[in-house]
Amino acid sequence: MQRLTIFWSAVLCFLLLASGCSNFLNLPLDAAVQAENGLSEESTFAVNITPKSGKISVLGNDGNVYILNQAGGDINALTADANFASADDQQNSASTINYLLPTWSTTGQKLAYVRYQVTTQGEEDFAQGATLRPISNRLQQRQEQKTTFTIFVTDSPGASPRSIWSGTARPIYMYWSPDNQYVSVLLQEGNSPELQLTLVSTADSSVSVIDVGSPMFWDWAPNGKQLMTHIGSAGSSERISMLELGDSVAEEIINLNTTQFMSPDLSPDGLKFALPIEPDEAGDDDTWVAIFDVEGKERRVIDRLDGSAFISLNFSPDGQKLAYIASKAGDGSNRGELVVFDLIKGTQTISDAKNITAFFWAPDSQKIAWIANGQNTRSLSVYDITTAEVTELIPEFETTSPFNEVIAFYSQYQRSATIWSPNSQHLVIPIIGENTPEIKILHASGRVLPRTLAQGTLAFWSAD
Repeated sequence: MQRLTIFWSAVLCFLLLASGCSNFLNLPLDAAVQAENGLSEESTFAVNITPKSGKISVLGNDGNVYILNQAGGDINALTADANFASADDQQNSASTINYLLPTWSTTGQKLAYVRYQVTTQGEEDFAQGATLRPISNRLQQRQEQKTTFTIFVTDSPGASPRSIWSGTARPIYMYWSPDNQYVSVLLQEGNSPELQLTLVSTADSSVSVIDVGSPMFWDWAPNGKQLMTHIGSAGSSERISMLELGDSVAEEIINLNTTQFMSPDLSPDGLKFALPIEPDEAGDDDTWVAIFDVEGKERRVIDRLDGSAFISLNFSPDGQKLAYIASKAGDGSNRGELVVFDLIKGTQTISDAKNITAFFWAPDSQKIAWIANGQNTRSLSVYDITTAEVTELIPEFETTSPFNEVIAFYSQYQRSATIWSPNSQHLVIPIIGENTPEIKILHASGRVLPRTLAQGTLAFWSAD
């Protein structure tokens, strides 16, 4: 047995050295494989034998939806008929097809996405007032376009997609219920300023419109029976409510004098929520960050900020910390320093970076990935909660249009999507490469170079 152990140990060492896996084992790297910035490339062998964590949905450059693992394997092409990117395909086809909004369920086993289809229908008819011209000139081609949106879901990463909803209203955001029984969808009919918060059952495709307004943000309670909504903006049109789902929808208005924010945030146990509020003293224009119990009996003010501020906040997955950006840019943008408040210790840490524009908690609640604005570019860093160390993963990058949308409304997308792997070791992010959108995989430690996973414009990691 000892000889056999020695033999296989020797074989393993040979494979590791032959494949350049010294970095995978955190051993010193040969100078020949050092990158200019001191980082190393992750070898193919290391990529393949690293335990896979969850699945990644990718919106490809061809407009189709794919599911794959972090090594780029186990590819499942959910769609193959997107043709929006090809002028030739559009000319030879009676319809234009694009796919949007890939959204994982809370368990990471189901994926929802939207098909956007424009169908052109032609009809020959006699043009009025053309009876004296040749018949060939009297025939006029009348083109009509019909736009249809369809929501599909897959019941497992390898299952065939099925349709659960179709209509002319445009889905602009989707968010699964915690019990995965519904996909909550924000719908816009035509150019209407009003948005519809709609629940679509994944079991029987039944549809319920539960609220209307604009803008609209919401957070699911973990029991899947309640939603906390924020409709309108600061002023008379603003409404913050708790909706109770049942045979009918019961609404409880939350009467608080809030300051500027987008999405409300319920704690992971559903017992608390966090909001920015006005101070108790009349005429004071400062901003307080406060935590309330859902029954309205307790209030805990955790920060008092000088002056008005736009606040984006998010509880950590374990519910023990609250992170928020307090933006005082004054230009409508949501950028500032990141504050992390420990609810157990009652302590606060503030980032040195001042231009953070979005952040995402790691599933282990020990790290935060943040995106900061630079001079016409963005940067991506990871902040370690325990050590307060900041690791810059990408110093400068340009991201894609779909991901810019995520960044702009990240306080809502935090509820429904993540760029973190389930084991909190990797991140996935779309960037503009050499004139081509690419999906990059990054190690949270920053010890290896970013690796191209696929060609695409948007990617999210599943929860498991």
